[in-house]
Amino acid sequence: MPGPMQPVSRSPAFPNDSLTLTPVIIVSANGRNHNERANTVLCVPLSTMLRAGAPFQLLLKSGETGMREDGMAMADNLTVIRKEWLRPPKASQRILSNTRICELANMVRMAMGCV
Repeated sequence: MPGPMQPVSRSPAFPNDSLTLTPVIIVSANGRNHNERANTVLCVPLSTMLRAGAPFQLLLKSGETGMREDGMAMADNLTVIRKEWLRPPKASQRILSNTRICELANMVRMAMGCV
């Protein structure tokens, strides 16, 4: 099941994040995530810069994610990350519930114009 959150080291997908790790929610299917021949995962980045009313961003409370701050999953910024860029998740980080993953998937669909 998709939903683990992991930090990503500096990568071409997030060129401005030179000093910090960007947290992402892995949304690709486990068949791809655990396949040794697949060298990428599909993910949605998180941001702690909250914007009220952002139509394609899902607010995730810190208690839900295990992160220090509330964050926004940016469904309109779906991206592919090389597995080698992933860093182990912190012990406090949690896997999102299936309900929240489905909410995020619906936002991705809306961001693509598939309403």
